[in-house]
Amino acid sequence: MIMKRTGSTQPGQAGCNCFGLLGTMVCVRCNYFCTVLVCAKWQERWLFVKDTFFGYIRPSDGIVKGVMLFDQGFEVSSGMYSTGLNHGLQILNNSRQMVIKCWTKRKSKEWMQFLKTVANQSARDFTYPNVHHSFAPPRPATPAATFVDGSSYLSAVADAMELAKEEIFIADWWLSPEIYMKRPALNGNYWRLDTLLKRKAVSYLICDHNLYPTAGHKFQSIITIITTRLCVCF
Repeated sequence: MIMKRTGSTQPGQAGCNCFGLLGTMVCVRCNYFCTVLVCAKWQERWLFVKDTFFGYIRPSDGIVKGVMLFDQGFEVSSGMYSTGLNHGLQILNNSRQMVIKCWTKRKSKEWMQFLKTVANQSARDFTYPNVHHSFAPPRPATPAATFVDGSSYLSAVADAMELAKEEIFIADWWLSPEIYMKRPALNGNYWRLDTLLKRKAVSYLICDHNLYPTAGHKFQSIITIITTRLCVCF
């Protein structure tokens, strides 16, 4: 359990900055007085760290309230000059910043050391420079394909859906459940989308869809007749 300063993850929303004076660290005591005692609001959060990212959870309901990635801009610092606290941490990456307060100075050092260890080990591919200045490391032997028309693309999608073992997720603008995934339709309706989804749902596979409302209502009206294991979201 840690205390997170509200607004610290959104630049420009971290509270009073005394016309920019606190950002220049001209006075550590003023920094502490303003950002900790007067203007700051602290909330309890569970801090978690995974192999390539970290974040915080609201204890009351377990909802993940924020996630930050380990990237090449990752930094973590502690102490009065960074946070205005003796037992605080400031965590930065290329897109966000976060200020947290631990219960003791020892705990803050433990968190800082652990974050640095993860950044230098499991997240090393993302925190160190990559070829072509990419934010992500090379991924050899990745199954990928190049398509020149929609026919070959839909055929490949149908094959991938047929091989799905756990879940199918569809996000589209306009999508008809009556579209034929493979053309010409030489095998009847076997490769029609609604038939394919029914076949996978019967085999206890969960299929989720995120569609534009107008198309989604039609999709849902047809699909719900087939099975109840399909969920359509708008």
